[in-house]
Amino acid sequence: MNTRELLEFICNGLAIWNALELFATVFMTFTRYGGVYFWSLLVAAFGIVLHSLGYFRLNAILAGPGNSLYVVYVLVTVGWWTMVTGQAFVLWSRLHLVLYGFRGRKILFWTKTMILMDVILLHVPTTVLTFSSMTESKSTTRGYGIMEKIEMIGFFIQETTLSSIYIWEATKLLSRSLQKDNRKVLKQLISINAIVIAMDTALVALELASLYRLQTMLKSLVYSIKLKFEFVILARLIGIVGANTSSRPVENPPRPLDGIVTIKTDCDSKCMHAHAAATKSVSSDVMEVPARAMGPRRDLIAPSEGLR
Repeated sequence: MNTRELLEFICNGLAIWNALELFATVFMTFTRYGGVYFWSLLVAAFGIVLHSLGYFRLNAILAGPGNSLYVVYVLVTVGWWTMVTGQAFVLWSRLHLVLYGFRGRKILFWTKTMILMDVILLHVPTTVLTFSSMTESKSTTRGYGIMEKIEMIGFFIQETTLSSIYIWEATKLLSRSLQKDNRKVLKQLISINAIVIAMDTALVALELASLYRLQTMLKSLVYSIKLKFEFVILARLIGIVGANTSSRPVENPPRPLDGIVTIKTDCDSKCMHAHAAATKSVSSDVMEVPARAMGPRRDLIAPSEGLR
């Protein structure tokens, strides 16, 4: 095993470990299994495992001679679909914490439409060219190389758009908050999103520099790290949303979140009463989160809404 193969083994091994750890954390954290956030996390983690296995070159074990390359292509392609689009829906479902009212519903609708359109415009043609390249035709291989760069840029724009909307809306929450701790946490959340965007930028840069092998070696690991960041963002952001509930206009009360969990925070009694009233319809789904996953004990409420 040369150095490149060793690095590939380590990166994909770490990606699989992170994904399996995420599976365990999800099932230990949620008591009610449903909603876009829950399922998109699992789908994205499943995709990371498949994508990494494909690059582990397990074709010799999974298939006989003549079919091995096809099996690898299937593993990588299915893993890529679920990993990338699953991550997009994780980012999309998180927006429910910072968007509300008519404007929020419009943004959620159009961002979801963007994700679905990218599936058609980016996933489908890339997949066709991927399997067509097995014929080793020069024109097909060249077309795949071009489409690979287009889809990398396209998905980068998609995730950057979702993260930028989150950062913008979180900043508005920060500007309204009078609590020093909330402002500090929001700054940390924005920093985490900036790191995520930087990692995506690095992957695109590697692709544009035609460092394809290095880009694919790091891709699964980067996506697994981004998903682990999601639990940090979730734990902190829902606390801020609860603490800022009373600052929202009366005509735009916080709606039950779509496929994500809300949290009761240790704010003043007025805030707690307002938040409890807003979430009364979903108060039956209470669960306790392990301290190591979410910090000090808090009561979580898992709403019943899913993807509509």
